Amino acid sequence: LDRLHLSNLIHIASSDEYGMEASINSKNHNGYPYNSYAFSKLLYSNLFYMQFYKSKTNLIILKLFLVYGPGQKFNRLIPIIIKSIINKNKIKTTKGLQNRDFCYIDDVTNAIIKCININKKFSSPLIMDIGSGKSIQISSVISKIFKEFKIKQSKVISKNFNKLERKDLVADISKAKKYLNWKPEVKFINGLKKTINYYINNI
Repeated sequence: LDRLHLSNLIHIASSDEYGMEASINSKNHNGYPYNSYAFSKLLYSNLFYMQFYKSKTNLIILKLFLVYGPGQKFNRLIPIIIKSIINKNKIKTTKGLQNRDFCYIDDVTNAIIKCININKKFSSPLIMDIGSGKSIQISSVISKIFKEFKIKQSKVISKNFNKLERKDLVADISKAKKYLNWKPEVKFINGLKKTINYYINNI
């Protein structure tokens, strides 16, 4: 990293790295991931973490929670629901009792830009959660999408909840507020409306 003469190395990590930890703690770069994706992300986080002490480059690890917005691939919850409604397909989901933290893409990119512009040296890697700091139940997300389409919720087929998946997941954004002077600006319902409008015009 020294050879690259970088001021800040920003690693885009995932909240999935926390896995089944009892509580979210962004001071800890380790976790207990429950799937291969989360495990691979954690490996990279640890690799960069070790490399930090061999270089003079700032290491900033951003653990992103559930990012959403226009253009997201159809392997994520919100695009799946929207596409299914537009195409009048059946929707397979759990009862939606999980609580998740959704953060609009514009807020995420603003956090990354602020990281790029950091001009001070940190004595240890800076690990921060990037999310809304608020949780919303998945069932509520689905209901809000149906409501935006002005149709009754139907054709939802319930499937079993993955016991290896944690039920509650919400970001602690206190460090992002402190070190980046950052906070999410887009309310969930406003971001959801923008997302729905995008897919209506692009499917």
